[in-house]
Amino acid sequence: RRRAEQSAITGVFPLSPIQQYFLDSPRQQLHHYNQCLMIHSEQAIDVVAMEKAIKQLVVHHDALRLSFTKDATGQWIQTNQGLSTLPELLVIDQRMTEYAKAERQITCEALQADMTLAAAPLLRVALFQAQDGDRLVLIFHHLVMDGVSWRVLLEDINTLYEQARTNVDL
Repeated sequence: RRRAEQSAITGVFPLSPIQQYFLDSPRQQLHHYNQCLMIHSEQAIDVVAMEKAIKQLVVHHDALRLSFTKDATGQWIQTNQGLSTLPELLVIDQRMTEYAKAERQITCEALQADMTLAAAPLLRVALFQAQDGDRLVLIFHHLVMDGVSWRVLLEDINTLYEQARTNVDL
């Protein structure tokens, strides 16, 4: 059996046909074409373990470190930024907030609007701690996440979180 190289991939890569199509389309909001998922947990989520899990997720999945810029000729370039920029977990304590749902909506919209194709990683993660349980919000730009990949990433997040929570080396 041959083992594939598992080190982080970095550098410039050609666009896939669907990426090229998306970037060449006449959309006004290229930066704001995201997929968002909110996961509700009745139990408190361990913030430190989730931070470790999310960072390890980006280390493991090369596509989550991509950025997209135009060169001098106006052609789109896809670059893997390597491990220099890992996502931050935004933690918002809403346990004493009366308008938690409205605040979550505003925060999620701001996180999505903050995404810029030139700045990896093209994901945002927020943890809302509320009276009725915690909510983990995952926002991925569609250039780095498709509908089929959600199941894989959610399984990976769960595995990485459990490993971090139980102090298993990541």
